[in-house]
Amino acid sequence: MKRRTAMRHWNVLVRLLMSGALCAVLVLAPFAPVGTVTSRARSGPPVATIELDDQGNVTATHAADATATPAAPVPLLSVTERTGGLSGGNLLPNGGFEDGMEGWSPMPSSRQISVTAGSEAPAEGGACALFKPSDGGDTGGGGVMSEMVPVSPGTEYRATCLWRDTNGYLGSAPNVLGYQRDCYTGDARGWGIHAMWGDPAGDLIGSQFLCPFNKNASAWKRTTATFAVPATFEGRPVAFVSIGIAVGLSTLYNDEAVLVDDVRLFGCSDPQYALTGEAGAVEGGYRLASTGAPALDATCDVISEDGVTRISGELTDTSGAPRALDLTVSVPAGRFAQRWWDGMRDSREVVPDAVYENSVSADMSAWMPVSFYPYCAVDDGDETGLALALPLDEPQLARLCYDPSTGCLEAEFHLGLSPATRDPGSAAFSLEVLSYPGAQGFRGCIERFGQAHAGEEGWFSSEVDVRQYTDYNRSRMDTEGHEEVEEGDYVAQYTVIELPIGDLGYKKNPPPSYGGALASTSRAEGAASNLARDTNGDAIMKKLAVFPWSRDQWEVIFGANADPDIPGAGGKPGFAQTVNGWIEAGAERLASEGSALDDVFFDNFMSMNFIDMDPAHIAVSDHPLTYSPNTFQPGVHSLGSNDEYMDWLRAECPDDLTFSANVWGLGTPFFLVPRLDLVINEGDPLDGEGGNWRYEILDYKRVLASQKPLMYAANGDYSKWDLPDVEGLADRALFYGIYAGQGNNSRAWPQGSDEVFTGLKSRVDDLTDAGWEQVTFAETGKPDAIWVERFGGPGEDIYFTVHNPGDSGERFSLEVDTAGLGVPTGSLVDVESGERFVLEPSGDGGHGCEMDLEPSRTRMLRLDSGGALAGSGALIAGALLVLALSGSLVIFLLVVRRRGNPAGEGRREAAQPAP
Repeated sequence: MKRRTAMRHWNVLVRLLMSGALCAVLVLAPFAPVGTVTSRARSGPPVATIELDDQGNVTATHAADATATPAAPVPLLSVTERTGGLSGGNLLPNGGFEDGMEGWSPMPSSRQISVTAGSEAPAEGGACALFKPSDGGDTGGGGVMSEMVPVSPGTEYRATCLWRDTNGYLGSAPNVLGYQRDCYTGDARGWGIHAMWGDPAGDLIGSQFLCPFNKNASAWKRTTATFAVPATFEGRPVAFVSIGIAVGLSTLYNDEAVLVDDVRLFGCSDPQYALTGEAGAVEGGYRLASTGAPALDATCDVISEDGVTRISGELTDTSGAPRALDLTVSVPAGRFAQRWWDGMRDSREVVPDAVYENSVSADMSAWMPVSFYPYCAVDDGDETGLALALPLDEPQLARLCYDPSTGCLEAEFHLGLSPATRDPGSAAFSLEVLSYPGAQGFRGCIERFGQAHAGEEGWFSSEVDVRQYTDYNRSRMDTEGHEEVEEGDYVAQYTVIELPIGDLGYKKNPPPSYGGALASTSRAEGAASNLARDTNGDAIMKKLAVFPWSRDQWEVIFGANADPDIPGAGGKPGFAQTVNGWIEAGAERLASEGSALDDVFFDNFMSMNFIDMDPAHIAVSDHPLTYSPNTFQPGVHSLGSNDEYMDWLRAECPDDLTFSANVWGLGTPFFLVPRLDLVINEGDPLDGEGGNWRYEILDYKRVLASQKPLMYAANGDYSKWDLPDVEGLADRALFYGIYAGQGNNSRAWPQGSDEVFTGLKSRVDDLTDAGWEQVTFAETGKPDAIWVERFGGPGEDIYFTVHNPGDSGERFSLEVDTAGLGVPTGSLVDVESGERFVLEPSGDGGHGCEMDLEPSRTRMLRLDSGGALAGSGALIAGALLVLALSGSLVIFLLVVRRRGNPAGEGRREAAQPAP
């Protein structure tokens, strides 16, 4: 085969954009109207059921042999109309800075804040706050906070302001990924609106980041935060709030200034309605029809089958006006709710006045809470658990939570209704209620969900035989790098669902303006029509920077609505058609040279959550709309447009072409992972806690991938590492069953690293072949100090990985529930050392043994019931590489396949969750 130049992917994308538009689109199967639900064969008694009265109120929830009864009937459906009105008076004095800084004070360490009057303000003759770096190019953050004003705990308020940037974009806005991760860990710090809480004595007791300023605002833009005042903060009662506005400043943007005006705080008076009406019995459940809200029809079916209760329905506007709605589905769970689960390892005792949710934002420009996982679970710690789950084939934006004040599990759907869509004024929703053994916690919840959907193709498993690959890294991203493509190599087309534009014609200083960056999109030709637009109609910017690979040239990334129904501009193909053209051209080129295209790779997968307000894009959306939390106008969420694009692309591609992705996003990717065969993850684990390498993120990625292969490519300079550091990285990867390797963006690995990763791959081959299982049926006796995962089930090899995340060695007893697994007892064999641990009876049908584990290390243990030891993986590995074919402008990701292993040989059938 010929050798080809591997060009850095951003520059190649720009050239591709210049040769034909970049666009992406996805078509979601239409949601079946509620009224067309027909009876289906039932598969045994349901595990979780709901009882309704004839008005649509929930009177009881049954889970297993237990029942939860609310103090009074609870409406199954209720809706809050998000009006966005600014009436009701401003609780903040001098919110428009007409009296200078009166009523405001600088935040700690704040810099260069003043008040300017005149034409800078949005209203003629007004004034605004001015944030500006010093003439010496000072860096840092500027912020102002209002005086404390009284608030009522548990009451909903709204804070809002106008802002703009003199460059058109924030020079040092926090990266949306970092913002999402910080929201997840509860320590978000960013440029936007903050709340500072005060106790009844007026003393400051803590702060909360309410919502961000997004990257660009060349004209005055409104940012809004809707929030509930907590009853307590850090254990102390809340009685006052101060609203803060913070921005960031950078030396690269010496002429930048950020302007803020019209800061308001007021009690939120959005109307709320119970969607009760007429509920009647149908086979397997109930059907509800409601007109309980003005100019709004609601229909809903509650059907119990296959061990779950499915709640599905539709809202339809009859006014002909755009609307923003939060629809809440309530399921009583009071007697079950003694313990709430945030994830596989984290639970909380349920007490009054606490908030029980695990949410991130679904909008890079505002706080739109959606659940980190598509599940939420409460249980009694022993017998009975109750959970809500969102079906993975219907992408939805919903917050799942438990409300102690009502004793209900709740799902809050963020819906937009518009008369301009293909299904005018309508939006569908879908939810499942299920029960699980209380002792199994969150793991029991996700296993039960998997059992209910074991027949759904691609949801939890993949037929791709990853044992034939190695390293899982990409080749060098520069024009000098090149790799040889040989017969039998595994080749993937590189794509990205964004509009990256490189080489803007600006050296490092001065930076381009927003207008200059936007003008570069003309090179995308037809795909420029796919630019996602914000509430001002401006193209949504993800990042503008001088990247390490850009050779002192500014590059910009804009958001793309990839819907394939968006036509390209000027008769050129749109985004989706352009990317499909790359795939077809690459496949043809490889075929002419005796090779084949195996995969389509999506980089930066779901790393940019936005709401597209372009009317032309709204008109062709097949997915239910959401709304902007800033202006409460309906728009298209990137989750929906990406789903439509990937669905369309799957139909365009040959059946044997697999899909893989470098997953960066949080919360939303779950609904698109069923379309992927491989889940890839990259990041910088240099500190052991890099953004994509923290334990809570790896827990998330393991649940997200389920039994699909999970891979990780490391980035960074490892010249300060020694071999034990590499071994620690490999041990963490082994615990989760992750194929980890030396990513193409990393360098200076210690001598001996290759051998470490080769040994890791051999062991992960066996774990992947066995398949990750949600419920471990094993305990360490020290759940906070020693963690355990299980791979494989009865009738196949069973492995346990145990990991010590702490800083000191631990001795522990590993107890295996052999009765629960339904396997005979025997011994555990350390796969690496061969050390054997005999399992002794320990009561309750279990068997255990004691062992030691050093910090940051993992033991991989095979359950031996008397047979021969299972062999470690026999396949050689390969590498993810970026390859550009000269002349065809097609980018490839290369993974080398083991010689002599025909495609599919030794392939494990799609594994199903354990019964």
